[in-house]
Amino acid sequence: MHKFSNVLATTPLGTPVKSNCFYNSEGYSFGINVYPSGKDSAYPDYVGMTFFLCSGENDAVMEWPAKNRQATIVAMDQDPDVRLRMSSTRSFTTDTDPRWNKPTATSGQEFGWSTFISIQHLQRRSFLKNDDLIITADFNDLTHLIKTEVPVKPAAPRNEIPEEKPVSELKMKPETPKHREARAANPCGPNHCINGGMCVESKGEASCRCASSQTTYYTGKRCEKTNIDRGILGALIGGAAGTVVLTLAIFTVIRRAQ
Repeated sequence: MHKFSNVLATTPLGTPVKSNCFYNSEGYSFGINVYPSGKDSAYPDYVGMTFFLCSGENDAVMEWPAKNRQATIVAMDQDPDVRLRMSSTRSFTTDTDPRWNKPTATSGQEFGWSTFISIQHLQRRSFLKNDDLIITADFNDLTHLIKTEVPVKPAAPRNEIPEEKPVSELKMKPETPKHREARAANPCGPNHCINGGMCVESKGEASCRCASSQTTYYTGKRCEKTNIDRGILGALIGGAAGTVVLTLAIFTVIRRAQ
């Protein structure tokens, strides 16, 4: 739509600017009406847009009413940066309403929005470039999408749902107590081995692995016996005997000196 500002200033409220009729890929002919100064007196600050079917050369072989088709109208945001474009898009799906029957005159009934986009929003962003407003319209078949939808099984009527019995009316089957086998006693009870011995279980019996050091070692079923290494014991006895002999020799020397 060229020179939109001039069109806005010269078009009265409720007066449409009618587009040419176009054909979609199926053969339907359609067009749009643009109301620059508003479609209804209640919304004079909005641009209204409507969609309508046109009488076309393929009407004799087309399906009527033209149901399950999606009509889409887009007011293009012409910002140079694609990432900043925020085009205004509206769409609806046709049904079996008589307005979608075969047009008997030049065009059928219109259907759309009185508040498609506000004039303030239209002028604030980049919808108008060189005072031109770009509007696109599509009319696409949705029948293949509707046929491929997974059918949902309706919920069973209320009278077909069996009533649940109160808990008090249900026969409770007594539970059979589960047989539990007694656990075998651990032969390695606490403090079974003493003096730092370690208890080892073998075939249900406990045996002690006794500790040992450089001078002593332990024996017995519970490591209760303390033993001294023979080499160390001999050294201790020899040392004690030598000390006694040395002491006697010292006393003897002292007595002779007196």
